[in-house]
Amino acid sequence: MRVPIVRMHELMSRTSSRVLSVALSVGGLLALAGTSPASAASVATWDKVAQCESSGNWQTNTGNGYYGGLQISLGTWRAYGGGEYATYPHQATKKEQILTAEEILAGQGAGAWPTCGSKAHLADDHENPYPEIQPPVPTPEVPKAEPTQRVHADFNGDGRDDVAAVYGYDDHTVSVFTFLAKSDGGFEAPVKSWTSQPNYWTFKSVKMTAGDYNGDGRAELAAMYDYADGSVAMFTWPTNTDGTFKAPQKSWTTEPGNWYPKHVQLASGDYDGNGRDDIAAFYGYSDGRAALFTFKGQTDGGFAAPAKSWNVPEAYWWGDNVKFTSGDFNGDGRTDAAAIYGYDDGTVSAFTWIANTNGGFATPTKSWTRPPGNWTFESIKLTSGDYNGNGRDDLAAMYDYADGSAAMFTWLTDADGTFQSPQKSWTTEPGNWYPEHVQLASGDYDGNGRDDIAAFYGYSDARAALFTFKPNTSGEFAAPVKSWNVPADHWWGEHVKLG
Repeated sequence: MRVPIVRMHELMSRTSSRVLSVALSVGGLLALAGTSPASAASVATWDKVAQCESSGNWQTNTGNGYYGGLQISLGTWRAYGGGEYATYPHQATKKEQILTAEEILAGQGAGAWPTCGSKAHLADDHENPYPEIQPPVPTPEVPKAEPTQRVHADFNGDGRDDVAAVYGYDDHTVSVFTFLAKSDGGFEAPVKSWTSQPNYWTFKSVKMTAGDYNGDGRAELAAMYDYADGSVAMFTWPTNTDGTFKAPQKSWTTEPGNWYPKHVQLASGDYDGNGRDDIAAFYGYSDGRAALFTFKGQTDGGFAAPAKSWNVPEAYWWGDNVKFTSGDFNGDGRTDAAAIYGYDDGTVSAFTWIANTNGGFATPTKSWTRPPGNWTFESIKLTSGDYNGNGRDDLAAMYDYADGSAAMFTWLTDADGTFQSPQKSWTTEPGNWYPEHVQLASGDYDGNGRDDIAAFYGYSDARAALFTFKPNTSGEFAAPVKSWNVPADHWWGEHVKLG
């Protein structure tokens, strides 16, 4: 799917003069001169139209020249901007078909569906089918969030995933907070448990992830810590039964000059299928070499020395061009690794490293790719989870358009762990969301068997909020719901790292 470059209202201004010349039959859309255009209709009303037109089959293609749930002809689909979503109507999502139908409704009125529109009272609705919940408008300067990922993080063992955050104070202390998930997928106010002594921990030296490393059924926090002398260590914060954290325990260490965490991206998952989560570390060297290491979780929650399974020579993979995550993408019970790679020519591709039984990784397989001019690598904020509940994890991204608008995309997986073309679901107009203020985490926050996305929003005036994007059974995301927020000067987004 090509990322749209032209907004729908701009496309309409160029196409409306030729839309009325498209020949349509009674079986599909009929452009009637003199029809008073309607402006909008609810999803429920569009469902009634689709039930009448196609028995509610949004992917139907019977060969009659009309496609999808609303039986739109190819000429009309293209004229009203549907081609920005998919080549044919039936290849687009239900939401994309409805959004295009909204443009047709605005241009031609309910008479475009002369029989089914009348039966569904299409002209009498006027309700926005996809109203958006929007946060207040922030200013756009904030540092980039850490590109650190994990699969699930149920810190209190209640069956719902939670969110943790490490906060760095100006007095050089560091604290750990837990946002426990509620049954509706929202979050309780955060509880602070562990706090360092002043000048003992440096916030910028902490690279976070989370997983159940000791196999006790509750997730822990973990961090790679970069000391001032160049040495590096792995720490684990064990959890209490209430989801709070104990003091961190140090396990693996290495001498100065061996590891540089600034080159590392972390992701957590059970890569060997033994019931304990491990940490995968993608290492992108400064000369274009790259390697994938596994830190295996031990029964005490600590980590063994890393084992390297995949590597490439110099000038093959540039670490700055990688966004790394993990998930069980082929459904075999072992967590795999994945990345979005941005080439220097503007091409963007998705790769999968399937995990072996020893916790290492096979050579990556490239599946989805888009040529230059379609996707901007820097505009992708990546996460992963099982968003459609089919037992295989998927990729998801918040995409930041050049005009200030934003959207959520989902890459569903095939049985071999490769990725399909992304589906766009939630969108928002320019000025509502600035993804550079956002940190994402995925987990099943409402316990319904489908993973959701938590979005921590740190505003430039130190307001903060936590939103949940909940998916449907197709892996498409609804408008975000805010559950927690604080006023100005309470939480600075650049002082927060999610776990």
